[in-house]
Amino acid sequence: MLGPYSLLAWIIVAASASCVLLSLAWLLQETGFRNSFYTLFSRVFGTRVSAALILLYLVSGILGIATIAAGIGQYLSFFWIRGILLLELLIIAMFCAINLAAGTIVAVIGIIAMCSALNAYLVGGSRLLHSTAVTRHLGRLEGLNQRGTPTIPLLLISLLASGSLLFSNSFETLAVLSVVATLVPYLFFCIAAFLIIPGIPKRMIAFAGIASSGGLLILTFLL
Repeated sequence: MLGPYSLLAWIIVAASASCVLLSLAWLLQETGFRNSFYTLFSRVFGTRVSAALILLYLVSGILGIATIAAGIGQYLSFFWIRGILLLELLIIAMFCAINLAAGTIVAVIGIIAMCSALNAYLVGGSRLLHSTAVTRHLGRLEGLNQRGTPTIPLLLISLLASGSLLFSNSFETLAVLSVVATLVPYLFFCIAAFLIIPGIPKRMIAFAGIASSGGLLILTFLL
């Protein structure tokens, strides 16, 4: 989309994201802020659908990490730097190491690094996997190190994101796959809110989230 249509697209996406965020906030308020996303989904859709949605949400985070690493590599290529794929893999490994390590210097680096969407995806994905593992009692995935970091989930998410780059190092391809994998859980957040949150105004916002997320998902396949 070019010209004024690109501005319209941003407005639609912003409105959709706001509806999803409000729906999620109301769901967490209704079901308890300490509950994992798996618990939230399973209350409305059952365990099998919930497991599929959590898996899809993790895939979206993994692809998001790979997308950002590929984007960084794309910018580095303008400087005629060779071995871009290796640098992208090293970037993911570096952020993984930052989150696993301890110490004041690393903590400062970690605070700065949190401004990066890549690190946010990495941390968020590992925490989501850990919280789901705790709910489902999945053994080693439940463990935390001395700093409170879910070591195995963090390593697993990093390895899968690196594998995504080996599958495709195209920023555009990874971005599309990440968006699709993200929109489906967003759609179900809004459906869950519409089903269990009382009040017509809140349900109207949840319905707007359903319509916008579903519409964006359909457009992703059509365009």
